[in-house]
Amino acid sequence: MANKRVGLKDIAEASGMSVGNVSMVLRGLGDKARISPASQERILKATRELNYQPNVYAKRLRMQDTNKMIVAVFFATSRHVGVMGSFFSGIHEVLAEMPRDMKPELTLYPYTRGHLVEEDALIRQGCFNGLLFMGMSREDMDYIEKLKLDVPIVVFNRVSEHHHYVYADNGNVGQLAARLFYKVGLQRVCLVTAESVSTAGGERRDGFISECAKLGLELPENMILSVTPRYEGGKEAAERLLREKKIPEGIFFAEDLMAMSAQHYLLMHGLHIPQQVRIVGYSGSGSELYAIPSISSLRIPMEEMSRDCLILLRKAVDNPGCGPMNIIHKPIMILNESTGDTDNL
Repeated sequence: MANKRVGLKDIAEASGMSVGNVSMVLRGLGDKARISPASQERILKATRELNYQPNVYAKRLRMQDTNKMIVAVFFATSRHVGVMGSFFSGIHEVLAEMPRDMKPELTLYPYTRGHLVEEDALIRQGCFNGLLFMGMSREDMDYIEKLKLDVPIVVFNRVSEHHHYVYADNGNVGQLAARLFYKVGLQRVCLVTAESVSTAGGERRDGFISECAKLGLELPENMILSVTPRYEGGKEAAERLLREKKIPEGIFFAEDLMAMSAQHYLLMHGLHIPQQVRIVGYSGSGSELYAIPSISSLRIPMEEMSRDCLILLRKAVDNPGCGPMNIIHKPIMILNESTGDTDNL
């Protein structure tokens, strides 16, 4: 039995009882159904020996009314805690505004980024009214696009051809960073991106590269640095830049938190910011405001987007058979000290 889920039929065969009696005993109704204590014990002994695990989610789905939803939220474990906090903060806000009998039940499932396909059996078990995915790699999105389920799917910050989605224009994030450097009169710039880039990160990278080419900004190959994501990558990028003969005038960090550690390392090694180097970072957490100097950033409205995911899912459940729906957000630019005087922009 180790290779398959144990069911009521298995317990019935092992105990010599009927499936109906097994069901009554496992539901706590053995006495009401006038099943003898000895027979109930035979059934319970069989469940222990077979290591029976009831499908609690399916049970909940059967028990609840049609207005109550069970939503499975699959999130990549590689996502930064600040990003996750903002994501679930937005979901909490929309839940707080809902009447008690309309609040969905959320079940959270972490997965390894790039390996979502390994959760296929769980995803297909059919115990949810809807599914929400966030933090997907390109491989994960390829898997999601092939999914055909009877319940709606919403993807967060990705564009989907076959499912509902809530998306921020990530390409525009990179474009805005390039335009800012151009407007303050910079010529030689640098891009810091991730080694294993996400779909959204790739869009930010490509948007910056294409806009630099369009504006005539100098972005040589050795100034496109692929490093470890998050804090470690920022320090790594700063170390590599300090070995260069010519430091760039502006640096765009296309992944969250890189800018903070890079700026700290550059300052500790004598560079003046923004006098010598101007810094702009992509942010999903907002922590760059507390750096010294405070870091200019381009943000996506994480809380609003996660709210919209739940709203979109509710709408899809209420309108079965409707085509894919989407909500698109624009990035927000926050100008701080790391880009210098921008009052005239």
